[in-house]
Amino acid sequence: MILLLLGLGCSKKEQKAPPSEPSRTDARTQAPRAAEPASDPSPNPEPGASPWVELRSPGEEPRRPLRWKFTEGFEYSLQMRAYETMELEMDLGEEEPPSMANPPVVYELSLQIRELTDEGTARVAFVVTHARTEKSHAASAEEQQAMKEELRALRGLAGSYSVDARGLLRDLEYARDSATAKQATVDRLSQLLRWTTVPLPQEDVGKGAEWTVKELVLQDGMKIRQQASVKVLDIRGSAIDVSTKIERTADQQKLSSLETAEAYELLELESLESIETEADLEHLVPRSAKAKVRLKMATRADSPDGTTQDVQMSTTLKGTLRGSLLAD
Repeated sequence: MILLLLGLGCSKKEQKAPPSEPSRTDARTQAPRAAEPASDPSPNPEPGASPWVELRSPGEEPRRPLRWKFTEGFEYSLQMRAYETMELEMDLGEEEPPSMANPPVVYELSLQIRELTDEGTARVAFVVTHARTEKSHAASAEEQQAMKEELRALRGLAGSYSVDARGLLRDLEYARDSATAKQATVDRLSQLLRWTTVPLPQEDVGKGAEWTVKELVLQDGMKIRQQASVKVLDIRGSAIDVSTKIERTADQQKLSSLETAEAYELLELESLESIETEADLEHLVPRSAKAKVRLKMATRADSPDGTTQDVQMSTTLKGTLRGSLLAD
């Protein structure tokens, strides 16, 4: 269950027909229209609504509007590496609570911009071409073998999402039934895909600019508040270096497990995520990104003997991304 939370903000929707195999199209570059909404949505949106972006500091001169400028037909390769550990605290009598250290996992994806609207929103199709583990002394042989089996089901998994000129990623969905892949593994992939973009403000900004992105996320029935603080470290033409810190919290609420349908109560959730991104606003994937997520969650569930079981979980996820444009 804890890994399901790592895909916050990228909830899975109904499955659609798989996209056809990536193919070349005539490249068509679109700059977003100059006209934009007068203001961002309310800072207290409903779940699923567009994030609210508020500029805190415009930064140094010179300033200009930052926008993603995509090219239809462009194809990219993306390599993602993730490493995760988890610790549990619970009353098991004389037994020690279990801990887990997954071996490092490497995902390789192929992405293509299939459609581009006049407003500059891209519809992106992707497919997992490779998924493998790396050797790890921290993970047991059983844990490494279990992860290898999970990744076999992930290879070939295809999907799509939309990303607009402001860098807001929406409508992430998978093109075929992913029942053969564990939900936690799919959600981990969704988390990594979120790291490929940076939400941008409407206003003109320069080096040192700072803004806040607020969103209410509905993930697996759980309402979660999400606030990101973004800072521009450097701007060089279309290249941009950005630091992002994301805080997530949730109120106490009653839920049920999607896998077992068992009821449980969320007592507390806190998450802190930091991302360092080197990107080019004219390309879909970052040159590089480095991220770390620390998540703590406390739950309570009824046991078959009529007692209650409190569980405290702590998870750390580290990841890196490297992307490149595929040559014609």
